[in-house]
Amino acid sequence: MLRLDDVRVALSKDRVVPFLQPIHNIKTGELYGVEILARIIDAGENVISPDLFITELEKSKLIIPFTLTLMRKVMEMMKQIQIQWKCPFYVFFNIPANMLSDPALVMGGRYFLRNTHKEIKPVFEVTERIKISTHPEDVRIIKSLSADGIPLWLDDFCTGHSNLDSLKTGLFSGIKIPGELVKNNSVKNLIDNIHLSLNETGRQLHISLIAEGIETLNQLNYIKREGIDLAQGYFLCSPLCGSDFSDYIKKFY
Repeated sequence: MLRLDDVRVALSKDRVVPFLQPIHNIKTGELYGVEILARIIDAGENVISPDLFITELEKSKLIIPFTLTLMRKVMEMMKQIQIQWKCPFYVFFNIPANMLSDPALVMGGRYFLRNTHKEIKPVFEVTERIKISTHPEDVRIIKSLSADGIPLWLDDFCTGHSNLDSLKTGLFSGIKIPGELVKNNSVKNLIDNIHLSLNETGRQLHISLIAEGIETLNQLNYIKREGIDLAQGYFLCSPLCGSDFSDYIKKFY
């Protein structure tokens, strides 16, 4: 495990690197977007995955400069990709629920939106290992993000604090279905519960779904049968460094 001091050093030495995991539309064959996954390169040039630092980092204010660094690097990366953007391409950044209304992160998301191609759309993927604030001012700021064109999604739905009550708030445009539910063949039950829950509020279902952690052809075929069109996972594509992603995306344009 990395200490927070190790993460601070990595930031100061510019050793925080974004990897990009493609999100595919398995119905159309198009590329829907990417999730940004942080990596730290240590002094020995080893790539350190986030499971060794992200839990403690999300509890610290250090997550803010860390995330802004990722945004800045991804923004430059997107500017350098030499393709013709023809349709919306969604870039998912993981944001802890308790940091969602932080002014620096809100400004960072808006800056990303204004300074990339008009078809590149930032998304805040909310990790609810810590409960989202219900303070009126925080809710106002969170709602303003969606109004500005930065939709909010719930990560790892039905884990942590994220649940059907989270959807009833009307704050979220979509959810990430964790790989555990795919492996347990529990996706249909989840979708049925979402429908029932939102019908109780009198709202139609306008929640998009992405199935994560797709590792086998059987899992891919399963989510297809359940009507889920968006998916990510190692079976489709592993997280890519910037140069590899630049080559990968050209297949779709």
